[in-house]
Amino acid sequence: MAILDRVDKTRESVVVTKFGIPIAEVVPVKKQNEGSWLGCMQGKGSIEGDLVESDFSEDWESIRK
Repeated sequence: MAILDRVDKTRESVVVTKFGIPIAEVVPVKKQNEGSWLGCMQGKGSIEGDLVESDFSEDWESIRK
C-alpha cells in the first residue's frame, strides 16, 4: 500500500520488478480536475426561453431614454 500512496502523492509512476526484471508499472490515474479543460463545464449550463424569437423591444426602449 505504501507504493500506491507514493504514486498518489507524487503523481509519478513506479516500475515494479521481480528479480530485477520489470514486470509491471503503477501509474497515477488522471484526477477529474487534471488534463484538458475542454468539456469541463459539460452539463453545467441550461437554456431558458426561446433564443430565436425573443422580444427585447422593452429593453431597447429603456436604454434610449
